[in-house]
Order: sequence, then structure tokens, then C-alpha cells
Amino acid sequence: MYPNLLIEKTCYFIIVELQSFISKCSIFLLLFFVEGKAARDMFFKILAIEQPLCRVLSYAPGPMETAMFNQIRNESFDDELKKMFQDMVPVNMTDSAKKLMALLKEDKFTSGDHVDYFDF
Repeated sequence: MYPNLLIEKTCYFIIVELQSFISKCSIFLLLFFVEGKAARDMFFKILAIEQPLCRVLSYAPGPMETAMFNQIRNESFDDELKKMFQDMVPVNMTDSAKKLMALLKEDKFTSGDHVDYFDF
């Protein structure tokens, strides 16, 4: 079907894909963003199955204060979407990175899992 993506059978990789809780939601006006995130989530789930020597984690770091976040929060013409983002409290990037590093160090996740910042 697909060629083995790993060259040597003894290799061991951990792939961390940054995700978003939005990949699990239906949110008005964010169709392409949600669609792309959901497709990537499924790609990495399948990669985890097809490549057993490759550990895969989809990590949602929580809402981050990015240009996209601020644009939706301040400029969205949809009042409901704007309010949703205005009510969100952005996660501190350092705190989220520390949680990710702890998760990787513990190495207790199942390959292919989607883990959110707020899950632990």
C-alpha cells in the first residue's frame, strides 16, 4: 500500500503534531481551519497505526494569543464567535510547553492520541 516511511527498522521517532480543540468542533466561519485540523488529526492517527516504530502525539496546547486569535477576538463580524473568543483566557505558552514536555517524559500516551492542555 504505502512504502514504509522509516528507513531502518530499529529507528524510534516521536512526532508531536500541534493541534487545536477546534478540530473536534463545528464553529461557524472557521470551516477551512477546522477542516484542515481535523484532516491532520486523522492523518497522524493513521500514521501511528501504519508506523508502529513511530510514536505520534497530537497535542492541543490550549488557546494561544496569536494573530488569528486576536483577529477573531477583535474583528469578527459574527458576534457569537467574537464573544466566544473574548471569553477565552489564553494559555501561557511556557505553561503549555511544560505540560507537553512532562507528557513526553512520562511517555504514557498511546500513539495516535489527541491530548489537550486541559486534559491533565
